[in-house]
Amino acid sequence: MTSVAQASPSRNKPVTPTPVPGVAGPANPHHRGVSPSLKKQQQQQQQQQQQPHGPSSQVGGLLMSGHVSRDKDITSIVPSALNCSYAPCFCEENVWMVADHARRNSSPSEMQKCFVIFVSNKKQVVPLWRQKAGKDEEKLVIWDYHVLFIYKPDQRCLVFDLDSDLPFPTYFHKYVTETFRTDAILNPEYHRFFRVIPASLFLQTFASDRRHMKKPDGTWMKPPPPYPCIQTPESAHNLDDFISMDTSVGVGEILSLKEFVQRFYNK
Repeated sequence: MTSVAQASPSRNKPVTPTPVPGVAGPANPHHRGVSPSLKKQQQQQQQQQQQPHGPSSQVGGLLMSGHVSRDKDITSIVPSALNCSYAPCFCEENVWMVADHARRNSSPSEMQKCFVIFVSNKKQVVPLWRQKAGKDEEKLVIWDYHVLFIYKPDQRCLVFDLDSDLPFPTYFHKYVTETFRTDAILNPEYHRFFRVIPASLFLQTFASDRRHMKKPDGTWMKPPPPYPCIQTPESAHNLDDFISMDTSVGVGEILSLKEFVQRFYNK
């Protein structure tokens, strides 16, 4: 994945003149700032989050304590962040390694509780907050896509995101509230969509030759992971099918933000 400002011309089209509401132009080559109008909306959301919410609460009302203790069942599935394989801007491979660790350290029945999530949209302009790559207090980054690992062992649902400055892991409602906030503040073309894939299926089908992280002259936009490219007997590269939010291609199911919350959040 790359920020929109970093993306090569062969991968991402320039952002159209119609802006993401409240999101200003690039403050530096790798980041977009937050306008005062959006900050005002965020302050209003924070005030609303402090009030009791009923069954009709929106995503903004899901904020609760997000700290997750490293229980033995969690530790056995996913290692600590320090022990995870990590390469900046290769989130799909970082998550593949997390899923592979889970496969090697859990039973098939436990793997049924693990999911890989690709986040993107048709324009591949995806605003996410609380990202380590963000430069201001809001930690906002505009990615072309992002990838998460979810583990739902019971009524709990945990999100593992090595690019987030939230705890690793973070409870689902906390992560969604702080990372995605709400689509209501965005133009429809920038709404986030989610390709939800069982982790076992992702491990069986995903392949990448890392072409998306190369510049036109063949040099790397970011240093690649030290291990060989991930491939399957059927494919050397199918990353674009996972990033696409077209229901006619790829594996898994495509959900809107609202559907994504309904799928994984137990009130």
